[in-house]
Amino acid sequence: CDPSGEGDEYCYDRDTSHGYRRNEQQEVHEDSVKRAVVALISFGASLQQADESGRSSWDVLEEKRRPDLQIWLRELAGCQEDAGTEEEE
Repeated sequence: CDPSGEGDEYCYDRDTSHGYRRNEQQEVHEDSVKRAVVALISFGASLQQADESGRSSWDVLEEKRRPDLQIWLRELAGCQEDAGTEEEE
């Protein structure tokens, strides 16, 4: 930044309330992630598969302190197991 303020004009063209939409943006991001997870699982992805650091999806959610998503993932996994059971019968 130039101490004289030269070139800072863009600051005045911005919506000053952009910070209030954080929850909305987070919800949109979470919905995108959930859709991706559902798609991956529907094509056979394993919830137990570890990443290059040795962490499972459950471990990542635990590290991010997201018990709400852990519950969602557990319910989703239960639905997938139920669907697999129904197909085998």
